[in-house]
Amino acid sequence: MENKKNSERQPKKPYRTPKLSSYGDVSQITRGGGGTKSDAGGPLTKSG
Repeated sequence: MENKKNSERQPKKPYRTPKLSSYGDVSQITRGGGGTKSDAGGPLTKSG
């Protein structure tokens, strides 16, 4: 019995090497400080 999904598949796309994108210095990106008080909200949880 042939699987219907396998027979309707599109051919695979050719492999392309990944490209490295630079968005700047990690410390600059993750610094934050531009948000509001509600950004850091959320319930505190206690394990145990």
